[in-house]
Amino acid sequence: IASLIANHDEHVYHVAQKVVICSEGPEIVLDARLPQAIRQAARDYVAQEQKVMDELRYNSATLDIPAFVRGHMLLIKSLLLSPALPSNRRKQLDLDILDVLLTYTGVFHRIFNSFPQNTEVLATCLQCLSLCCSESACLQEFVSDERGTTWNQDILQLTYVLSQNPLPRQYLPTLPMK
Repeated sequence: IASLIANHDEHVYHVAQKVVICSEGPEIVLDARLPQAIRQAARDYVAQEQKVMDELRYNSATLDIPAFVRGHMLLIKSLLLSPALPSNRRKQLDLDILDVLLTYTGVFHRIFNSFPQNTEVLATCLQCLSLCCSESACLQEFVSDERGTTWNQDILQLTYVLSQNPLPRQYLPTLPMK
């Protein structure tokens, strides 16, 4: 499974998520080094994306968010939310996940800037960030990394956009007429 993840397979995440929800699933996933495979896949993708972006620098083309990035986030979220996750392995997992999220800073910057497109991926990555930074050591690492500043700015910008432009009327509750 780890090699499929490292090779950006977009379907393996469904299988890995099924493993995570089993009683011994988180241990199996951690022993198979899936978080490290996700980190390597993220680094490889970001390097490839940078080459493409350099070539498209003066064009108006935009890149879509690949399906495997969505898979990464869903698998990470499942793993972080698993009640069977061993507490003695949580700190290292949080740091590994934070490294993945910081590696994807440029991708998530595009997601923030394209709001309200890709809201599902945006919500999932924010949940992952929240879950892995619940530990003070991980939060300290996030704050000290310069890529964390980009995240902070993007989160503030999103908050501002949401405060100025609330959800469309169809998503808001109706007001009583009497």
